[in-house]
Amino acid sequence: MTPTSESGARSAVRDALVPMVIAAAFTVVAVAVVALAAAVLSDDRALAGALTGGLAVLGVLLFGVLTMALVVRFVPEASLLVAMVVYLAQVAVLFALFVRYQKDDAMQDALSAEWLALSIAAATVAWVLGQVLGAWRARHDVTGVHGLTPVSDERP
Repeated sequence: MTPTSESGARSAVRDALVPMVIAAAFTVVAVAVVALAAAVLSDDRALAGALTGGLAVLGVLLFGVLTMALVVRFVPEASLLVAMVVYLAQVAVLFALFVRYQKDDAMQDALSAEWLALSIAAATVAWVLGQVLGAWRARHDVTGVHGLTPVSDERP
C-alpha cells in the first residue's frame, strides 16, 4: 500500500467511525429512555424487553459498522459486496430474535412483547439518525481535516 492510499484508507476508517460513535451514543440514550419509561410505567418484564431489544439492535449494528470499517481499511474494493452481506446478516439476526421470541415460552414469560418492539424501533431510529448526523459532520468538517479550503468573502 502506498503512503497516499494508506492515508486515504485511514481517512475512510475515520469517516466510518465518527458516524458510528454518534449513532451508538444516540442509540444508548434512546434505549436508556425506553428502559426508564418501561421501569416507571410497567413491570420487570417491560424493563427486560426494553433492554433486550435495544441492546440487541445496538450490538448487531455496531458489529456491522465495525466490520465495514475493517473492510474499507483492508479491502476497499469489496466494500459494496460486504455492505450488502452485512445488511442482510443484520436483518437476519434481528428477525431470528423475533422468531425466537415467538417460539420460546420462557422468553415470552420473561419479556414484554410491546416493550421489546418499542425498544427495537427506538434503537433503530436513533441509530439511523445518529448515522446521518455523523456522516454529515464527517463530510462537513470545519476543522480542515478533509483539506477543504474556506470560501473567501473577498470578491475579485
